[in-house]
Amino acid sequence: MNNTGKEIFFWGAIIGGITIVVAGMIYLVSLQRIPSNTEMITIENVVESNDWVLGDRNSKVIITEYSDFQCPACASYNSVIKQITADFGDKIAFVYRHFPLPNHQHAKTMAYAAEAAGKQGKFWEMHDLIFKNQSEWISKSSVTETITEFAKQLSLDEERFAKDIDSDEIKTKINDSVAKGREIGISYTPTFFVNGVRIQNPKSYAEFTAIINDAIVAKAQPATSTPDVTQ
Repeated sequence: MNNTGKEIFFWGAIIGGITIVVAGMIYLVSLQRIPSNTEMITIENVVESNDWVLGDRNSKVIITEYSDFQCPACASYNSVIKQITADFGDKIAFVYRHFPLPNHQHAKTMAYAAEAAGKQGKFWEMHDLIFKNQSEWISKSSVTETITEFAKQLSLDEERFAKDIDSDEIKTKINDSVAKGREIGISYTPTFFVNGVRIQNPKSYAEFTAIINDAIVAKAQPATSTPDVTQ
């Protein structure tokens, strides 16, 4: 092989290597936003009247979580979500929806407790208490005493709380949330959507905020106008 041939081979190898690296980087970035193990799924990008929401209900950027109070991963993400909602404020709407898994013994009961607390204006306080203390109640045979103690800590009307937690209204809301989740193919928790599109669960606060910032920038872009072709 002459010198010219060697140079072509050398530069071809370098260019090929760079192409592979760039392609790999693009692939890794795409994995941050698209689930790798299932098909893309979407939901209607609206905040429903009975949703629990942090931030601005009318925000153009909506983060929706389908969650299970007995899910350790959901408990871990709670601190990230709290930081995100504090940092982004009214730039986003964070929507919490119930999806208690059938293999989690206390998941539905805890969902009922959060909804019952919500009847007295303390859904998010109960939500945080449940997740904060998950390791203490998760292995108990019964969580009745735990829930009663949480109600006392939040200064709830305990008689009303006990009545609401067993109400058909609350049970129906939880069952409906699960049914809607199953209809769109949700099978694990937590499952997150950003503006109606499911994302792969972010691995860090930084990764999650990058996805949200991308959504904010996208919504800030002016809509493409349709050219006037009339004469």
